[in-house]
Amino acid sequence: MRLLLELEQNWELVQGTGALLYYLPDGTRVIQEPSEQEHCCYQGTVQGFSGSWASLCACAGLSGRLWLSDTRSYTLEPDASSLPGQHLRVVRLEPQSCGQGPRAGAGAAEPLWPQRGKRAAAEQHFVELVMVVDHAAFRNYPSLQRVHTRTLEIANQVDVFFRPLGVRVALLAVEVWSEGDKIAVGSSARAVLERFLRWRREELLPRLPHDNAQLLTVLVVASTVAHQLGHNLGMRHDGTGRLCDCGDLQHDRGCIMAPPTGLTPGLSFSNCSRQDLERSLQQGQGWCLSNVPEPQLLTGSPTCGNHFVELGEECDCGLSVLRRAGHVCRELLGECDLPEFCDGVSPRCPPDTFLQDGQPCAGGQARCYSGACATYEGQCQQLLGPGASPVSSSCMAALNTRGDERGHCGQLPNGSYVTCTQQDTSCGMLQCQRGSTREGSCQGTALAGDEDVTDAAMVLPGTACGPGKMCLQHRCQDVSVLGDQQCQSKCHGHGVCNNHGHCHCERGWAPPTCDSPGVGGSQDSGPAGLERGGSALPTALLLSALLGLALALGLCRARRAGLHKHLCQLGKGTSCQYSRLPSAQPGLIRPPGLSRRTLCPRPPPRTGHPPHTPAACGPCAAGHPGPAKPPPPQRPLPSDPSGPSLPRSETPPGHPYVTVIPAR
Repeated sequence: MRLLLELEQNWELVQGTGALLYYLPDGTRVIQEPSEQEHCCYQGTVQGFSGSWASLCACAGLSGRLWLSDTRSYTLEPDASSLPGQHLRVVRLEPQSCGQGPRAGAGAAEPLWPQRGKRAAAEQHFVELVMVVDHAAFRNYPSLQRVHTRTLEIANQVDVFFRPLGVRVALLAVEVWSEGDKIAVGSSARAVLERFLRWRREELLPRLPHDNAQLLTVLVVASTVAHQLGHNLGMRHDGTGRLCDCGDLQHDRGCIMAPPTGLTPGLSFSNCSRQDLERSLQQGQGWCLSNVPEPQLLTGSPTCGNHFVELGEECDCGLSVLRRAGHVCRELLGECDLPEFCDGVSPRCPPDTFLQDGQPCAGGQARCYSGACATYEGQCQQLLGPGASPVSSSCMAALNTRGDERGHCGQLPNGSYVTCTQQDTSCGMLQCQRGSTREGSCQGTALAGDEDVTDAAMVLPGTACGPGKMCLQHRCQDVSVLGDQQCQSKCHGHGVCNNHGHCHCERGWAPPTCDSPGVGGSQDSGPAGLERGGSALPTALLLSALLGLALALGLCRARRAGLHKHLCQLGKGTSCQYSRLPSAQPGLIRPPGLSRRTLCPRPPPRTGHPPHTPAACGPCAAGHPGPAKPPPPQRPLPSDPSGPSLPRSETPPGHPYVTVIPAR
């Protein structure tokens, strides 16, 4: 059977070959910089198979995976013993795999529930990943190049899994323990995890900043990496009691986050995993995922349209259109978070910022820690659902001093439990109840934790455990251990301190100290500007006000002109009483002592009379100024002269004291 693949290079996340780190026999660490070779990993579909997907790499021979249906998939691997170009095809039947695999392209999988209109749903998230290959896995491959290629395949496959969730995986580097393991890996999985976390914190992070690190052993496959990374992002197991499904087949196993069973791992995330990730992002636990990888950390040649601003690029057409300074590019999420604003120059939103650790939140029931505000009640409801609440403090103290699986303050690498001291009982295992308990009863509800996740049911850091105290590392410690908490004083009452120790100023005050007028924001979040929430409402209101003012002035002017004209017509005013009249106009009978002038126009003709076009009154018509007006008469004008009647014009009478007659 021939299969036609429709593939595209994975320009966006697996950047070229990724930096390779390995060791010489004398312990020297070698950093092999990425080459400028073309990208060698691909993602796509299989023509003629609806819902199929493919993840392949051609770095050193063709290798990867094809998924055709819930019962058919293929794994391709180079055959080292055969001639170049020949491959070993492995066919796997997976009767319990998911019925719908992820399609190539971001956003291919439509969510099954309404999306939240916040940044957790709308914003692209990035995981900066480092893979560490232990010595046993290194020896399982014939060369460093093959180890490197294998990690690329895994990273490419993990990216396929996470793309429908709006999460992209960027492989920053691969470290190979080529001359021996840096930690002991022969004991229990829990002990290995503790040692690896310590090594990452003390050795790896200082020299290579990243979001997530995965230790690859001989048996690790892409689904395993995706499973563990899912736990890191807040996903729980799709266990019994949860209505989870990852495709058309109605089952609760076979998805990526299914509990380990020894069966073939799943190939996509379930609806439960999606909800867990959404909840985790809503609570601010994924704040580090908002930062786009730095250009100098990405490998491979710059590529236009891959959503990354790489070296030599000022912007990337995959990003949003450049917005004006002050536009909210990342909304605040919770009371411990802070918004970020566009600066009008860079196409990227500034890194996520939040309140300084230790700041009170939830009405003093908790302290901000890493952008999250954790309360006992909130944690219980997250694990048990609405209506759950923590047990009393005395009951929690009684349970957490047991030092067993039902109550403790952590676990040692050998698996034994740490008994809480009396002052730390509020920071140990989370003890919750559903509804109210009988008086005198002290029994917490068992919290289902995943076996491959440590501290799944422990009180979160930042939970308040007393006045001026908070939980840290399962101990009730003074807030002062976090460092200087006096930063707030330098913000002059017009701002708060962020996680960098800088003032985030209110609108109307300028950073860095919020003591002078400005637009608000901070040196880390960008200028707040005039816009709020990405809306142009203030600008619209300003324009509306100006338009209203212009209309009011126009109406006022029109009304004044109309009143002026009305007064002219009545002849009761003096401002329009006299003006120069051209010689062709009719003459007037002038009272004695008055110069030759004309009067203002008469009112419109009455019914039955022909129309009359009056002359413009100078002072009433702009651009026709007349000479200075003589003083008005001091007495009423005389009555009509006596004598024979003169022929009258057809024009109706105007002013009561003046009669208009034809010129002689």
